[in-house]
Amino acid sequence: MKLGSTDSRSMASKGYKKAELQSTRRREAEDMVDMYIKRDIRGLLDLAIPDDEDAKNTAEVKSAIQGIGKAMPQLFQYTRGVYNEQYDRRFVWGMAVGGKKVQAVFFGPDYALASDTICVDDASGRAKLVKLLVDWSFCESHRLGYDPAITHNKRLRYYEINVGSEDGHGATIEPDIFIKYAWPEATKDANVDYRDEGRHLQKITRTIDTEPNLDGKCPRYQSGSRVMINRRVGNEGIKAVEDTSRSILSDGICQQLDGDQDFVNGLRVHKVICMKGVGKPPKELENVFEVSCVMEDAMECHWEIYQRCKILHRDISINNILFSGSGSKIKGTLIDFDHAICEDDKDAVRHFERTGTLPFMSVNNLEGGKLEHSLLDDWESLICILCWVGTYDWKKKDES
Repeated sequence: MKLGSTDSRSMASKGYKKAELQSTRRREAEDMVDMYIKRDIRGLLDLAIPDDEDAKNTAEVKSAIQGIGKAMPQLFQYTRGVYNEQYDRRFVWGMAVGGKKVQAVFFGPDYALASDTICVDDASGRAKLVKLLVDWSFCESHRLGYDPAITHNKRLRYYEINVGSEDGHGATIEPDIFIKYAWPEATKDANVDYRDEGRHLQKITRTIDTEPNLDGKCPRYQSGSRVMINRRVGNEGIKAVEDTSRSILSDGICQQLDGDQDFVNGLRVHKVICMKGVGKPPKELENVFEVSCVMEDAMECHWEIYQRCKILHRDISINNILFSGSGSKIKGTLIDFDHAICEDDKDAVRHFERTGTLPFMSVNNLEGGKLEHSLLDDWESLICILCWVGTYDWKKKDES
């Protein structure tokens, strides 16, 4: 069964109502309709009342032609809701309609791309719109933005994730693991991806696996790698293609946007990594004693990884520290090695690359100084965190 498919005959029992092109509310005396695009049991597109959990695509309709510009910000907001509810999303499609003008909008990993305006008051415009709707109706689910490696069981309300390994085979995952689903910046060639988190975690795990005193304080690699998508490639048939911010744009429907792939700055690669190191954020710590213990463990984790593995984290922040346990058994750990670099590979990346989280970046890093990022910059970030939790209540939401 396709993810999110809905039998139109059971829509009423599920609380759905058929959406009609009529005003649902007024704002600034302008009619507008908010809706999501779904598929019925035949695979055809249908319109429904907004429901983030089941939406295939998002749509915003304005009665006036000039309203198409106002529809765009609302599409961005709707897309946030879809990402929040659907964990198997790689990207989301949207449609902005203003009078007789239509634009298809593609919300990618780190960019949004809109088609040229389609005018439905002429035959060629109507043909383009019909082609787009037909493609949305009958294309494979991965071309609508779904991840084929993730299966959503709605009845039991859980996700099943097929996590690969470096050798291309499936992996057996231990209990109490953390699964990171991310699109970090990377190089096209995996062999020279010097900031690859999976590679760093494997080295860390091999190095410290025999150190019982570091158990629970350092992340341990379980499995995971770059994600491959099986899709049709020209006349070559079905092939496994690496899922990247650029390969998405060359896949079927996206070609209708007539966009230049060169506008995409850099390259982001879809990665799924499993690691041991499940924990809670610092805002859930109970008292100053627990805060002190967790910060001490995070500092020890950073120091041991640098000393034993020669890996520099380069993105120390309050959000990259987790803890487990409580009281005298509490332990802290440092996570998120997306920006980390091995000392031996420093010359392979941009010499003055600025990485980090703004409130916790070192002065040298903030000012873009001529000195490269070093161990002292990471320690300065740790001191900034101590100042942060000492100045603000760590339980409060970050308002920076």
